[in-house]
Amino acid sequence: MLGSVVPDPPSAAARGVSGRRRGNMAAAGLRGFFSAAARRTGVRTPQPCRSQASAEMQTRPDPAGPPPIEYIPTRKAKNPMRAVGVAWAIGFPLGILLFLFTKHKVDHNRVEQLQSLQNMKRANVGPEAEQQYRGVLHRAGRT
Repeated sequence: MLGSVVPDPPSAAARGVSGRRRGNMAAAGLRGFFSAAARRTGVRTPQPCRSQASAEMQTRPDPAGPPPIEYIPTRKAKNPMRAVGVAWAIGFPLGILLFLFTKHKVDHNRVEQLQSLQNMKRANVGPEAEQQYRGVLHRAGRT
């Protein structure tokens, strides 16, 4: 068997398989219909058996052959997540600082508004407040 020639596998026409090639299009359509219906219902259709002759014709790797070549990198690979880490390292503390500065500014403006409101309330208390608006109310027709 060492010097014998391995025969070619039989052609599709010899095996009786026409599929989508020239030939029996109706059989190919029905084959697709039945396999789709089987997929929907969960029924497994039997697959065509491979002959042992075709399995013997396939070349098998020689177990005593040379070992597979192993890839050895020449330099260290770059970490693709490094940019994300740098962005977090810069952005996270800056976000906290921005929040604190904004909170301080809002609190400062709120204190100023409260002080001005208290000043207005203090100005409208006592006998001076009645005299302050007396002329305006008289001119408008109110007493």
